[in-house]
Amino acid sequence: MNKFSFGWQGSSHIGNKIVDGRKSTDDWLLTEKYRKKIDCVVKEMSKIEYEYCQGINQFHIAYRISGRIRRFEDPEGCNTLRLFKKKNAICNSISFDEKIYSNEDTLKEFLIENLIMAHKQMIKKLEKEKIAVDGEKLLEDLSRVITNHF
Repeated sequence: MNKFSFGWQGSSHIGNKIVDGRKSTDDWLLTEKYRKKIDCVVKEMSKIEYEYCQGINQFHIAYRISGRIRRFEDPEGCNTLRLFKKKNAICNSISFDEKIYSNEDTLKEFLIENLIMAHKQMIKKLEKEKIAVDGEKLLEDLSRVITNHF
């Protein structure tokens, strides 16, 4: 059984807009809502009793969110794909900023699209390294789980 995990790195000042003289935390609440959805996807994928890849114990996605205080220089979308053979892990990152998280429809579409793309890139990397992976089954299960939570 493989483990799935994610990390959420972001600016502490997401959504500090002034609205009617008060600070609005709408952007922060929106990103937190989708962080929780991704957490549910990750937990459900980890519960599936199927070995997608015997050579890898963990599939990890790092979400890097730029805001007003902290800016990541990564391009928007999937990047920084790494295979850690000694740790039996593979990691990819997804980067985005306020032009994505300031609109719920845009954020939802972006996260779904890039979550699937990040896993496709990981599968391709494993295949390139000649590490057996049932990518078709992984993507099928991932799509079903995403549909359940998004």
